[in-house]
Amino acid sequence: MAELDMKNEILNSPTWHDIETSISSGSLPQSIGVILPQNAQYDFLELFLPRVLGGNLSVENLTHPDVIHLVHEDDEPFTPSKKKMPKKAASIGNCRKILAELSINPISASCRICVIWNAERLLKPAANSLLCFFWLMNCRTALSGWKIAAV
Repeated sequence: MAELDMKNEILNSPTWHDIETSISSGSLPQSIGVILPQNAQYDFLELFLPRVLGGNLSVENLTHPDVIHLVHEDDEPFTPSKKKMPKKAASIGNCRKILAELSINPISASCRICVIWNAERLLKPAANSLLCFFWLMNCRTALSGWKIAAV
């Protein structure tokens, strides 16, 4: 019952309304940051990923070829579940490794999505490597029509 309540709370939030409006109008921003309590993160992704990756798409266990989960190496390989959430933020090594994956074109959706778990705990070098990458991707997107969304 709590899961349904959390999903309803997300769906009725002003933030979800803004995201839904962006998706419907085809103007989803290059990067999206959503700060949620840990018990709501999985529910948000269950709602968000199918909506962005395709309306009829089933995203089981939050896995999809165009969804990349950025976690600490201690949590790899990572398959998200409500019972096993990552505890540590990604290291700079993980961030650099994932940047190569994000650079390729989407496999089956119109964009790639990077879920940055524990983003608030990233050390400065790791956060800076991601900021530089997303800045460069924004420049490329303007030139080539690529679209990468980060949550």
